[in-house]
Amino acid sequence: IKCLRRPQVELLRRFLEEHGWRISDTCARVQLDVSTGERLLVGQNWQDRVFLFAPEIREEERTSRLLQGMAADLSSNLTPEDRRAVSELIKQTLQCVPDVDMGIPFDDLCASLLEICRSDGNGMHRAAGLPEDGNYGPDIWRMLLEPARLARVCDMRAYMPTARLQLIWLPCQAVQECLRHSKVVEDSRQQWAVCVWNGTNVLLFAATSEVHVTRRSAEDAQATLRWQLNRPRLFLLKRTLEDSIARRVYDFLAPRPARHKDCTGQV
Repeated sequence: IKCLRRPQVELLRRFLEEHGWRISDTCARVQLDVSTGERLLVGQNWQDRVFLFAPEIREEERTSRLLQGMAADLSSNLTPEDRRAVSELIKQTLQCVPDVDMGIPFDDLCASLLEICRSDGNGMHRAAGLPEDGNYGPDIWRMLLEPARLARVCDMRAYMPTARLQLIWLPCQAVQECLRHSKVVEDSRQQWAVCVWNGTNVLLFAATSEVHVTRRSAEDAQATLRWQLNRPRLFLLKRTLEDSIARRVYDFLAPRPARHKDCTGQV
């Protein structure tokens, strides 16, 4: 992996600031964001060298093409030599790496699942195995959250595809003892928390407000619930359509005569 030296980094910094990229120093890196979503991570763990990384969900090299296009912009205040130098630096040193799904808040997922139950569940709760009074206990939530997967906990990325999320009633102290970085206010009372467990080597408790789930798994949980609630309706619609089509085919192949006597002699 090719690196930049400090003088080259200063040239890159001036170039990016000129184009409106926001710079913030955290954890020995510089993260630069633009409105279109591209990000650049500048690793500064070494005193004499710097590494450039572009997190991208798909390997499309969008960030590299964006930066090179900006370097070719004739309206830049940089000299032509500096613009060419920046473009060459980007080509040689920028490394595309897989981006991490930062996820959505666990509380937002739960709220969306409750809204789906309210909007799609009219008359279908029992068929879907849900209580009609809306009083969902841990077992119901375990079923609703089965597709959900952890993305972050306490602002730490923690992608665990094998771990399941469950709601559990715990004292606040249990969460604080498990996660020292938790911002939950110390309290002796109990509260709903998230249990992250894969049945073997992963077991932790976290406040619901400090858990994020992956976007893909949240969409899967929502789609699964909609299917469970609407499956009886779809089955009934399918039967109705099948009966209607069968009746039309029957009437076409063997239409009843205009004047037909049945076995009783009635017309």
